[in-house]
This record gives sequence, structure tokens and C-alpha cells, in this order.
Amino acid sequence: MTNLISGKEALIALENGEKVEYLEDDNKWNLIDKEFVVISALIDCKLRLKPQTITINGIDVPAPQKNMPKKGDDVFTLDFTRHEGCVSWTCQSSINTFSRDWWRSEDEIKQVVAALRQVFGGCGEVFGRGVVKFYERVISDFGGYEKCKDILSQPNIDFIMNAQGLREHMLEYRRQHNIFEVGDKVVSINSAFIEYQGVLNIDFIDKFNLMLSDDSKGFEVNAICGWGEIIRHATDEEIKAGKRLEVR
Repeated sequence: MTNLISGKEALIALENGEKVEYLEDDNKWNLIDKEFVVISALIDCKLRLKPQTITINGIDVPAPQKNMPKKGDDVFTLDFTRHEGCVSWTCQSSINTFSRDWWRSEDEIKQVVAALRQVFGGCGEVFGRGVVKFYERVISDFGGYEKCKDILSQPNIDFIMNAQGLREHMLEYRRQHNIFEVGDKVVSINSAFIEYQGVLNIDFIDKFNLMLSDDSKGFEVNAICGWGEIIRHATDEEIKAGKRLEVR
């Protein structure tokens, strides 16, 4: 059991206005009433500061730690590329910079994982038979591509999960399924636009209208065929080169 404090630490915390809990025989944590606390009763109690919480669409879950991990700390972070939705390790040295939100226990992070899955769907348990690509598994785990878009639209999502990792999985999903969105980097594959050999940015897209631009100019495309007949996603190599490359 982690994060236990002594009776002395509990009294100091109460005087400082913090909330302290004690563990009952039924294994439930209860809040100590500062006005009626019996000092002698704190000696044999298991005590802790009441965990801070955050709310995910109406569900209260443990808040991530505000301090940096120190040597010996057990660190738990969200990672939905894994079946269990999280990853853990023991910190081998104190860390001065750490950009990921983290929790101290498996119980805490499991509550966060469960809340995210309850809100956005996806059981993360059945992926069919055969080989399932990583990005397909992640998208399925969240309940589908549209659910992933809902997740990324939530406020402060970058503070409670690896949102950038999810964005990268969604990009790979779009590449494989000919899904195009504003901001995507694409190249022309239609002879009518063969003069545009550079990597193009999607500025606007709907069913019949597509606005593209490169570093020098923009242009509009109108079509009744699928956009997959006119453009395709640029590969990482093409984005780096800034132009369309032959794909064999």
C-alpha cells in the first residue's frame, strides 16, 4: 500500500487545511472530520492524504502527479498502444523534466483507463483472428475512428493521455483507408494536376470541394469522383523531401 502517512503527518496536514482519510475494516477509505479527530486513534490507523481527482466527462478519477518522478518511484503512464492501456516502470534516477502525466499505482491508472474506455467506447479485448496492425488495434480499442476524433476534441486531453501518439495512429489509419482531413499532407496522382509535384496541404475538404496549397500558392479542385482518385497521402519520405517520389 503506497502513499501512507503517519499520525503526526496527518495532524499537520489537517492543520494546513488538507483532507486526510483513514482505512476502515471494510477496506474503504473515509474522510477524517477535523473537528472530531481523536489523536490517540490515529496511532494504529492507516492514513493517507485524500487523493486529488480530475473529471473525465462526469467520471471522477485520480489526478496525475504534479511533481517529477524521483528515484525509486513506480511510474504509471497511459499508453493505448498496449492492450491494458498503460505502461509502468520503476524510476532509476530522479527526473528534472518529464512531459507525460503519471500516476503512482496500478489501481489509480486503471481507473483512468476504465473511465476513458467507458466514455469513448472500445473494450480492447477482441481484435479478431490473424495479424492486426498496431494503428488498427488502437483505433478499435477506442471504439472507432470517429470516437478517436471525439477524444482529441476534449479539453486538456494532452494532459491526461498521450494524445500525440493517438494522432499518429489516426494518420496511419487515414493513409491506409484513403481518409483525408484538413491539415493532411498529400500528393497528386491525377494527370490533370500532374504539374503539382510538390507535397500539398489540405486547407479545406468536403464531399465535392477540395482546397490545396503548397509553399507558393493554393488552388481549388472540384470533383464528383472519390478524392482517392486525385490525391493520396504523402509518405514520410515525401514530406521530408518536399515532393512526390516514385512509389514501387
